[in-house]
Amino acid sequence: MKYGPTLALFALLVSADLAFMLMHGMHAWSPWLGGGHFSLESDRGLAEQYQYIKQLWIVICLGLAFLQTRSKAFAGWMVLFAFLLVDDAAQIHESVGFWLGAQLNLPAIAGLRPDDFGELTFAALVGGLTVAMAALSFKRGGEHSRQLSRDLLCLIAVLAFFGVAVDTLHVIAYFRMPELSQLLALFEDGGEMIVISALTCYAFDIVGHGGALRIDVWGVLKSAWGAKTSTVVVPVSRRPSELVA
Repeated sequence: MKYGPTLALFALLVSADLAFMLMHGMHAWSPWLGGGHFSLESDRGLAEQYQYIKQLWIVICLGLAFLQTRSKAFAGWMVLFAFLLVDDAAQIHESVGFWLGAQLNLPAIAGLRPDDFGELTFAALVGGLTVAMAALSFKRGGEHSRQLSRDLLCLIAVLAFFGVAVDTLHVIAYFRMPELSQLLALFEDGGEMIVISALTCYAFDIVGHGGALRIDVWGVLKSAWGAKTSTVVVPVSRRPSELVA
């Protein structure tokens, strides 16, 4: 089967994601699993530790892909995902958000506190740098680098939807509509987990095939939205050594 190992890994990772989501549901809406570490929202909880492991695997896979191909695009994305891992583990975004909220005298509006607006500002800065890196790859890189950046940018955009947009709604609901808070937490964190699993499998597939980009995420998304596209797979023979990186 052409994508057998990658699909098998994705099935395993998502099965674990769903198990953690189920545990969160039992913790939030039943008398079972009362420990806070079963919650998706818990700092250093079981689900969060699992996320760290997957993020570490992404960094390792991108690093190995760089060693396989010597493509600078892999090195750049590896650094970005390493930063995201450290940011999550050390809660840098929360500390910087609190500092920005105080330094910029940000307001409290619609249930969002100054530090929440600070975190949104920090997220916008990181997002801007990510887009800038992708734009640089499009301008100076070859087709291989452009596809890699396009695919990862698509997946990061989906991740940002859950981690920023849904998280903002979750914060508002926490103070104004507490009955929706746990449901939004499940949607937010569960969505993030599945996207990180997809990113892990994408990076794994690249390393397993010598740096070849066999999965065209952008093509898959276009096809899902009904756009006309002739193919969603890049030929396996197309490797960075055959293209201008």
